[in-house]
Amino acid sequence: MKKYLIPVLIAFAGVSTANAQDSTVVLPSSLQVRLSYESHALQSGRDFDVTQFLMSPSVFFNHRSGVYAGASALYLSESDPAFSQVNFSLGCGRALTDNWYASMGYSYSLYPEGAESPLPHAISAGLSFTRGKISGSMNYYFLFGAEKAHQLTPGVSAYFEKGLKKGCFSFSPGVSATFGTANVPLSRFSEPLFQRGTGVLWENRDQFLMAKFPRRAAEDRNVFGLMSVQAFLPLQYAVNRLSLELSLNLVQPVELKNEGYEKLEPSIYLGAAVQYRI
Repeated sequence: MKKYLIPVLIAFAGVSTANAQDSTVVLPSSLQVRLSYESHALQSGRDFDVTQFLMSPSVFFNHRSGVYAGASALYLSESDPAFSQVNFSLGCGRALTDNWYASMGYSYSLYPEGAESPLPHAISAGLSFTRGKISGSMNYYFLFGAEKAHQLTPGVSAYFEKGLKKGCFSFSPGVSATFGTANVPLSRFSEPLFQRGTGVLWENRDQFLMAKFPRRAAEDRNVFGLMSVQAFLPLQYAVNRLSLELSLNLVQPVELKNEGYEKLEPSIYLGAAVQYRI
């Protein structure tokens, strides 16, 4: 299996895995155009009781130095407006050794009227380790704006590759966990969508929970904890500059102490993506 140094693009749409990296081999600069699809739009295992699919077109420029910049849009089938945000990202990644890779980035999201979110800014940092076919990673996100939120995502995955006469197949199953605060889903879903799905105004959620669970301690209303556990089974076919991906994803949400306004259930959904590298 040939190894490359590839900038890690940290994204909120889901868990991404990176294969083993070799700091002595560097890919040339490239422009990547991608269209991704998820049959069930979730964030940290939550959907605010609104079942919908999502599509996300994106374009990213990766410089051989490790610096990347890009833009993406989010289409949610049951949201109003459906194109609910445009995201701009800038960051960099470097191989620390043949096995360790680090990255950091900043992103800013624009929201149309009716799809506002209190978390338009995000700062991210990631660290990954690869040994043979096994990779482990830890990604941290600080989201801020009118509110502040934290998210931590550890994960582990494996990588298997089968070369063909034309192109190759790769399979990279993995598992991850998401720790965070209850407002993390607002990085993907809007406050109006929360009200539509739960029947509760976001700014009134504390009063709603106090009335519903009067015995809860005040300190339980702003906690950081385990939000979900997920497994992913992505299969990818790559030929020349084109790659196609199909993924089966399983998510088990875990309720935080300061939640209780939506019904959390396990979900199995499909993901798909097509990407072209220029």
